[in-house]
Amino acid sequence: MTYKSLLSEYRKNFEDDVSTEFRAQVVKAGVMEKVPIKKIAEDIGHQLYFAKIIATYGVGRPPGGTRFNVKQRVGNRCSRCRKKGKLHAHHIGDSTIHKEDNLIILCPKCHGWAEGLKNRKTKGYRALMLELKKRSEIMKEVRRKGLNKLGTTKG
Repeated sequence: MTYKSLLSEYRKNFEDDVSTEFRAQVVKAGVMEKVPIKKIAEDIGHQLYFAKIIATYGVGRPPGGTRFNVKQRVGNRCSRCRKKGKLHAHHIGDSTIHKEDNLIILCPKCHGWAEGLKNRKTKGYRALMLELKKRSEIMKEVRRKGLNKLGTTKG
């Protein structure tokens, strides 16, 4: 059965205490059809189930090696405010695609800001995230080459 048909059946029987197995079947169908995890949790009206879906199906968080590569690419700094410290990998687009070109590194404060823009479907969100990503890569290259703010080499 498809995700939509299972979801329809789930909603019809929601009043009658749906079994955990049936809920899992709906979720699995959604994951297989690449429905975003947040949408699945929303559809089944069970926000607390979100973390369990991620844990069960291993989606939502990029693998450690990918996060490490992206952090190294931007010099272990937030792409927006340039702070060091605890950093998060933020998905620019679909949160089930864990490729490096879909990730940007942000501190917790800037990550909250970016999620707010993404959730409100702010016009120009994707372009803004890509610009931040590009800027952080340029800044890493500038630091690597030892250039100061005036454009001359340190020395």
